[in-house]
Amino acid sequence: MVNMSTGMALSDFYYRLLTDDTRDIEFKFMHSSVITIMHASEIKDIKTCNLIVKLMLEVIVKPEKIRLSKYHNKLIFDIIAQVQHGNEI
Repeated sequence: MVNMSTGMALSDFYYRLLTDDTRDIEFKFMHSSVITIMHASEIKDIKTCNLIVKLMLEVIVKPEKIRLSKYHNKLIFDIIAQVQHGNEI
């Protein structure tokens, strides 16, 4: 069964696929996913963290083709730095 955080991340991603505004869609998806991981790690919901990581790995099939601005890159890494229990994820 998919928990609420995973469902929210999935619905957010698919919603963005259906909108006309596709600017920075990779960043928006990664940002949303990494924030979900950060919040789930705060309550030690490792299962949700791992599900979001798995989702990201399945959706981002060619990471080498993603181009993020330096600013967006910094935002993502700043959030990752706040993830707790990283050794369990």
